[in-house]
Amino acid sequence: MIIKIRGRLMLYFSIALITLSFVISSLFFVIFSRFNSEHHRGELIECANRISDIVAQVVFDNPQTDQVIEIDQNNQNNLTNSTDPDNSDNSNNLHKPNNPNSSYHKNQKLNPVSSNQQNAQMRGQYKAGGIGHGLGNYMNVPDNLIQGDYWLVDQEMALITRGNEQSELNLSELPEGSILLIQQALDGNEAYGEDLSTFLGNRTMTAAVPIMISDGSIKGAVLLHEPIQNINDTSRQALGILLISMPTALLISFVLAAIFSKNLSDPLRKLAKSADKIGKGDYLERSNIKRNDEIGDLATSFDQMASDLQIANQNKIEAEQRRQNFLANISHELRTPITVMRASLEALADGIVTEDKTIDEYYRQMLNESKYLERLVSDLLELSRLQDPDFSIQCENIDLREICQDALNGMRTLAAEKSIKLNFEQKGSNFSMSGDYTRLRQMIVIILDNAIKFSPENETIDLLLNSTDQKISMKIQDHGSGIPPEDLPFIFERFHKQTSEENKKGSGLGLAIAQEIAKRHGLEISAESSAGKGSLFIIETASEKQL
Repeated sequence: MIIKIRGRLMLYFSIALITLSFVISSLFFVIFSRFNSEHHRGELIECANRISDIVAQVVFDNPQTDQVIEIDQNNQNNLTNSTDPDNSDNSNNLHKPNNPNSSYHKNQKLNPVSSNQQNAQMRGQYKAGGIGHGLGNYMNVPDNLIQGDYWLVDQEMALITRGNEQSELNLSELPEGSILLIQQALDGNEAYGEDLSTFLGNRTMTAAVPIMISDGSIKGAVLLHEPIQNINDTSRQALGILLISMPTALLISFVLAAIFSKNLSDPLRKLAKSADKIGKGDYLERSNIKRNDEIGDLATSFDQMASDLQIANQNKIEAEQRRQNFLANISHELRTPITVMRASLEALADGIVTEDKTIDEYYRQMLNESKYLERLVSDLLELSRLQDPDFSIQCENIDLREICQDALNGMRTLAAEKSIKLNFEQKGSNFSMSGDYTRLRQMIVIILDNAIKFSPENETIDLLLNSTDQKISMKIQDHGSGIPPEDLPFIFERFHKQTSEENKKGSGLGLAIAQEIAKRHGLEISAESSAGKGSLFIIETASEKQL
């Protein structure tokens, strides 16, 4: 079962990781493609602006017909880098404004050189002159300087020169959608589009910028083209890197998922083993799992359940032991008087006893034994009723002081036989309570009967009734021989009694009945005793006058 759970956890982790990887990869590819497209667009427009600025300065702002101008090495690098798709240093120069007063214009270095030097040193050369035959007559830039195709358009859109090829196109040769792109540039705006893709034979990105001279007038436009394939290559490279990275990341994630799954399944395995041991009767088994999560809560509840089962099992064993003791005791208690009665009856029936005096003694003995049996059976029934949860007692508002006085009056005759004095003392004024008058009187009588039974002659028994705002308490103190320490914890159990001469007629059920009556009234009953100093029984409410 645990293996299945671990497998499911691994499957769930794997599905989640693969789904997450797919979503992240898709989002990354889409976002990166858009960013890459925008980045190349900005670089393309920037490069077109630089070509426009150079053309404006060389051809229009410095018209020296017989002079050849070389582009400074920095300008060469700028032109080259601006169209390099792998160069990211120009990202901060995207969409450079075509301002003739800008620092870019001011920093251009135009150096006169001889005609013999131009073939060895120039990356691009410009020749001053008019625009009667197109701007391309004045500009020649090698292909390795600008990684793309550029067009120069005159102001009247009459001639379109295709870069270094020095070839010219008429407006009528272009697709209709591209005319708007050129017109936007001639109107002084930077434009961008893919309308020339069909004409150029492949999908192409085109940037159009105006050629603006220092007085602000527009003399033409520069169109710079770059195949979309260059942009897509960069995106595909990024996607390739991502696809290579994903399996490695997934492999690491699977290892982590396996570790996490094991971390979750091991406590469940341990709980299963503990449950199996408890099922076999080992109630001392504990999982001892300490975690701050739901599994930890489950383990804590499991261990608590095991503790409860251990207590319940112990109670069951003790209850079974009490049952066996009860059966043994009741058998003994019933067998003894029955045996005496049967022996007496057999002796009378067989004529063994013939003297009238002896016969009377036998009859008296059988009568006493029958009374003992009657009392034993009555006490058993009484205890059984009190222990039955369905047995209800008749509660009413009574005065505990009156009950104590009534019980004492009923026991004075028995106490007088041993010249025992019964003292009653009360403290407080409010002894009202809710209870069953007869049962509470019975409880007090049982304790007084035991006190008289185990007290020597000419002694006293004190009953103290005390009432406070918090509780009512009752104490019954005798001055007899006391209860042995080894018997004190068991005096409220059924059939537990001392085997002394004073208790030979006791059933061993009196104090058990008194305890059940106390429980039914929410009272706590306890006993204290010292050898040779008598015993003290204490009865009190468990909380604030709940009686």
